[in-house]
Amino acid sequence: MSLLGTSLIVLLAVLAVLFPVATYLLWSRVRGPRAVRAGSRVALLVGGQLTTLVLVAALANDYGDFYTSWSDLFGGGQVNINQATVLHAGGPQVSRSVHRHRPGDPAVHGVRLDVNKADAHDLRVVGDTSFSTRSQWAVRGRVEAVLLSGPQSGLSTDGYVYLPPQYFRHRYAHHRFPAVEVLTGYPGSAQGEVASHQDYPGHALQAVRAHKAAPMVYVFLRSAVVPVRDTECTDIPGGPQVETYLAQDVPTVLQSALRVRPDDWGLMGDSTGGYCATKILMHHPETFRAGVSLSGYYHAIHDPTTGNLWAGRKSLKHFNDPEWLAQHEAPPPVSLMVTISKQERTYRDTVRFLHLVRPPMRVTAVILPTGGHNFVTWGAEVPGALAFLSQHLSAGS
Repeated sequence: MSLLGTSLIVLLAVLAVLFPVATYLLWSRVRGPRAVRAGSRVALLVGGQLTTLVLVAALANDYGDFYTSWSDLFGGGQVNINQATVLHAGGPQVSRSVHRHRPGDPAVHGVRLDVNKADAHDLRVVGDTSFSTRSQWAVRGRVEAVLLSGPQSGLSTDGYVYLPPQYFRHRYAHHRFPAVEVLTGYPGSAQGEVASHQDYPGHALQAVRAHKAAPMVYVFLRSAVVPVRDTECTDIPGGPQVETYLAQDVPTVLQSALRVRPDDWGLMGDSTGGYCATKILMHHPETFRAGVSLSGYYHAIHDPTTGNLWAGRKSLKHFNDPEWLAQHEAPPPVSLMVTISKQERTYRDTVRFLHLVRPPMRVTAVILPTGGHNFVTWGAEVPGALAFLSQHLSAGS
């Protein structure tokens, strides 16, 4: 029986009803010694509770496609990125070379975040993580917990910044790095992006060491910005201006605080973060040159978590719909990488978006034969995604 679909849900729903009925009918009819009767009744109660819990989990999984097969659920399934099909849409794929970076560059001692006093209220470092010690900054890089306040949107949220090892070396003392904004899905946690189950800093460090990507600065943020509402990274009429915060405030503040380039940014996200990365990339090509959508979707949605995002304005809904933009608006000169598994619910959504893309916009699609809407699948896709961003930004120059 498939893990997804109605068959499993119907079976579990029937069992969830039968267990309470069986408990009611059999409670006084259980025979045997006292211990046997007590054990049988406990088994009926526990069976009913477990069946209900499994039903709820199955409903959630069916809604989110988190696990698409039993082997995926129990860890037997593996995501082999080498089995992926790669498709291209839009204009020709242009990439830049990735330069080799010498690991032996001397460290710059005593380096701190070069935040200007005038801008200190916009980006505040609230602590280091356990990613590295001061003596390791020039070897592993540094992950800092930050509070980032937006001057235009008036919003603020906590997040993390990863500075690569090169940021702390003499050779790069005056070098400005490309930057990548990494967005969570909904509800998401920026801490999860730097923790073990995603570990973007670790992936970025390995990619540079393997000469598959150049050093870049990363900022990790949740896409919702104003939880618990799922804003879909939208400037909501009369509400929080989340797109302004992510697309304008974050680059502006980090450019004033760090050695990053003003018009050489990338975007990346999974699920809702992938939708946000695509939308913001298409809206702001003057800042963002490349993006990655991991299992994202490409149309504006409305559900109980979002509420009314567009105040009933059809034009505003269209403006926040990447499919509509690709079909009706002039395509921007940007590069986008999208990933999806054929087992995910948004597979057809992805294929439909690919058919709408026109040059000069360029899209590379990495399509896996199997895989779920989860961190296992995305973890296999991240190394290639970081290499893609490095190649399409100016990281190699």
